[in-house]
Amino acid sequence: MEVVGLILPDVRITDAEDLPPGDYQIRVQGVVRGRGSLRPNEVLALGPDQVLQALPGAAVREPVYSSPARWIARDMQDEAATGGATVVTPMEVLSTHLMEVVKANLSALMTLGAMQRQIEELKSLSDPVRAERNRRYFDGMIPDKVAPETLLAILRALLDERLSIRNLPLIVDAICEFRQIESIETIYELVRKRLRGQITQQYCDDAGRIAALQLHPGWEAEFVRADAETGRAGGGAMTPALSQKLLERTRRALSLADPAGRTVIVAPDHRRRMLRAVLGSNGVGVPVLGLEEIDPGAQLDLVGTIEAA
Repeated sequence: MEVVGLILPDVRITDAEDLPPGDYQIRVQGVVRGRGSLRPNEVLALGPDQVLQALPGAAVREPVYSSPARWIARDMQDEAATGGATVVTPMEVLSTHLMEVVKANLSALMTLGAMQRQIEELKSLSDPVRAERNRRYFDGMIPDKVAPETLLAILRALLDERLSIRNLPLIVDAICEFRQIESIETIYELVRKRLRGQITQQYCDDAGRIAALQLHPGWEAEFVRADAETGRAGGGAMTPALSQKLLERTRRALSLADPAGRTVIVAPDHRRRMLRAVLGSNGVGVPVLGLEEIDPGAQLDLVGTIEAA
């Protein structure tokens, strides 16, 4: 199985005598990252409260999104579906939960061994010509021109922002180009610019449009003042008060622009990393793109502004 280009490790299923019947835990590298409870002989009905209240069964919260749900008898699933509920089996609940945990822990799954496996897969393609070309390429680049630890750090950073690592040769090329730069963070931002076609395509709709929120120009003056206060010129940090203000204004703009959550934020390139760090650390997972990361061929639809005043 593959998610955004990451070949996932095998999933190991074991019994746990210390768990109550029906309960499960999802562990990543030994750490519990998800838990829930299943009823193997029933099905789970999801939907609005008024729909669920009309169904007989145990009211619960489904484990993935914590939305209202109800376990019902299997012979009630047609009636529940007719009434407007979405009905899923216990196995579907578990597989959905597993996939969401994987998506939330992509960078943790990208270990040195996983990276080596990615490269070996490209060297072992069924097409012998492509496989040999990939073998010569990676053997010539790693570790002589691209340090494995640098590549691993860049891949983890991309996965942290849910960006695909499928185009591994292009990523390696970009790292090689900027290998004289000491800062991994700076290399990462430059690699993103090399991947702008891929990044743009990821967030475009079928018509080639990107729905975007823009920062009001007034934010730059506030960021400059914060740089002076923190002593970190160039967008390295923000004051707590400014971070809180940015969070509140961003959440408000997102709720007005696109409740379905398809919007990205477009920011000046030198502020992108800071903005994403503040939002991401506070649970706002909206993608943040620098202006130079957007392909010129894409149509940018501005759907709102994050106001500064």
